[in-house]
Amino acid sequence: NRWSKELANTVMIKIFASGIKSYKDLNAFKEALAAEAKGVKQLYQRYYSHNNTEIDVEIRGNAQGLADDLSAMTINGQRVHVTEISQNKVAVNIK
Repeated sequence: NRWSKELANTVMIKIFASGIKSYKDLNAFKEALAAEAKGVKQLYQRYYSHNNTEIDVEIRGNAQGLADDLSAMTINGQRVHVTEISQNKVAVNIK
């Protein structure tokens, strides 16, 4: 019963990130996301092409809280800028 309660409290939010210049930067972004964003349960990388990535995040919380955490992050010396938020999507630019 506890497992089903915990599962019910999670949502899937899609992150679209641009400005990721290399695979190394992508890994740094995913590591920071897992470590610094509150409530992250799981990350699912869906797509990566030079400069762009799409990641599904299973999280206890909402898109607004995730956007707040993302906007406080720095990846390899570059700031994360939130450019769009909806109920289940956050877009960011890293520069």
